[in-house]
Amino acid sequence: MITLTPPRLGLPQLWVEKRGAFLWWRLDVLGEGGNSLVLMWSYGLPFLPGYLTSCRDHDPPPPSLRPSLKVVIHRNRKPTFRTLQEYLPRECQWDYPRGPGDTSPHRWAFGSSTIVVSPTSDEGFHLNADLCLQDPGTHAHHRLSVEMQASLRSTHAPRGSTIPPPPLISSLPERHALHHRWSPLIKPTTATVAEHCERGNHPWIGRAYLDHQGSPAPFSELGIRHWIWGHAPFEGAELVYFLAWSEDRSQPPLHRVLWITEHETLVHHPLVVGRNRTRLGRYGMPWWQHLSFRGPHGALDIHVAAPVDDSPCALRSFAEVVYHQRTLTLRSQSMVEFVRPQRIDRGLSRLFVRTGF
Repeated sequence: MITLTPPRLGLPQLWVEKRGAFLWWRLDVLGEGGNSLVLMWSYGLPFLPGYLTSCRDHDPPPPSLRPSLKVVIHRNRKPTFRTLQEYLPRECQWDYPRGPGDTSPHRWAFGSSTIVVSPTSDEGFHLNADLCLQDPGTHAHHRLSVEMQASLRSTHAPRGSTIPPPPLISSLPERHALHHRWSPLIKPTTATVAEHCERGNHPWIGRAYLDHQGSPAPFSELGIRHWIWGHAPFEGAELVYFLAWSEDRSQPPLHRVLWITEHETLVHHPLVVGRNRTRLGRYGMPWWQHLSFRGPHGALDIHVAAPVDDSPCALRSFAEVVYHQRTLTLRSQSMVEFVRPQRIDRGLSRLFVRTGF
């Protein structure tokens, strides 16, 4: 279902022309007072209307024909702006380093919007996003900029640690296991967000999280029945957690907790995962108010608030995360998502994607 891979900024460029493939990068920023930003830039985003249907009909286009930008902004835990904008291939460009030793930046252009990731050292880089967007409801122009200085996370535990380095995590069919890629990319850092719109200017700072995901195989063929994923900022660390259930119900669920610091990435394998009674969103999407992980390295409780974004195939909520380790208890806020891949691009779900879920 999911393969956790070492952190690298790029994904294979050849996949852009592979029919049915997908590539996306995701930047989240969580700020004070319920402010949050989700920025995704992608080729062949599975949520685009018609894309997974064409894959299911065995006639998918290459991702290069379906470039897109997705932005969701919350203020005080309420959505204030959301859009999913598609572009013509001729309006988009991806420039990237051509090999080892090439220090050229990654530069993505989507119409008048640009995202540039420039290396500053072997592991460090500067990200600048300058986005020119349009409100899908009012058609008003919305300008958004994001600045971030970051470093790729370490893939090894420090010398003397009793926890082994992160393994390759995969339960994909064998033909896909070496090709699907998902990786949280960066050490804990902050980003500066500035919104410029008709309602005024809104600058703010928050904890940043960046990952990418891609596969030469269609998203609908990865065997995921239900996926829950989230991350939470702590002082000096980023916590990432996920649960995934296979379409093959004879297989056990896949669940991991990643603890990312300045010096290490620890991957925990909880022994027990719990959830309370199933709830249904407004359009029938299942979710849970309480999730728990228990293992030898501590306990994690996730208390999920009512969904702030709701659709037939996905939910997004804020959550309180409580991490217990021996006598230490840490608390943080999280954004958590629930996704049912087989519901994507079916019937009513297409309407929600067009409005920018």
